[in-house]
Amino acid sequence: MTTSPTPARAPVDLARRLDEAAAHFAAGRLDAAAQVYRQVERAAPGDVRAGVSLAMIDLHQGRLPRARQRLEAVVALAPDLVSAQHNLGAVCQQLGAWPQAAEAYARALALRPQAVETRLALATVLATLGRTEDAVAQHRELARDPAQRWAALTRIALLDAGAIDDAELAGMRRAAQDDGVTDEARVGLQFALGEALEWRGEHAEAFAAWEAGNRLKRASLQGPASPEAVARANTAAVAHVRDRFRARETVGQPGRGGRAAAPIFIVGM
Repeated sequence: MTTSPTPARAPVDLARRLDEAAAHFAAGRLDAAAQVYRQVERAAPGDVRAGVSLAMIDLHQGRLPRARQRLEAVVALAPDLVSAQHNLGAVCQQLGAWPQAAEAYARALALRPQAVETRLALATVLATLGRTEDAVAQHRELARDPAQRWAALTRIALLDAGAIDDAELAGMRRAAQDDGVTDEARVGLQFALGEALEWRGEHAEAFAAWEAGNRLKRASLQGPASPEAVARANTAAVAHVRDRFRARETVGQPGRGGRAAAPIFIVGM
């Protein structure tokens, strides 16, 4: 007696289960979402949507090694999935697996060269690996975009002041005096100018640029706001952080976060 193989789950049923899991996820019911996604994964092992979503749940719950394993399995099945490649790079970056992070980011960037977040992340990882020339090349590509130019040139100057040419230096000087450029960008430009000018041996001008940067920074920190307005802003900020990051997502995760080289994850497919 022979038995028929179990028929594949109908596409409509899979779509319904994926929608069900997504609704759980959106409502913050991550364990319920994961249970449904695992069922979908077993029913359709070649469909990477459940694997991607399970990896995102792992990220939300602080299970970075498991998220990495899931994303590695996803990109093995779907190597052209940009978000999975980028997120694999971000997970590896968080875990300190720098060479693997660079490889994943490079694959994502090859698939989507216009992705600013991916190129910036790759540049950050390359700099951490000591591959300064490669990092500068990525920042120089970012500098081709007018919206990214001053931030990219600032990073180049801080990585390798000698990589800033005369035309770039002149442009940075003009932008640092331009009221149409944001204060944050102008502060960065002044410190970058200081590095570039010092590298050229123009020490007096370098110190003047650093002084101007410090002056701008102090002015941006003082501001005209009243103590009452500052207190209201602080209260609103605390409430936002409390609502955005629930205790179960942060407790038991010491040492995570920080301002330096923090990777950006891409949500969705």
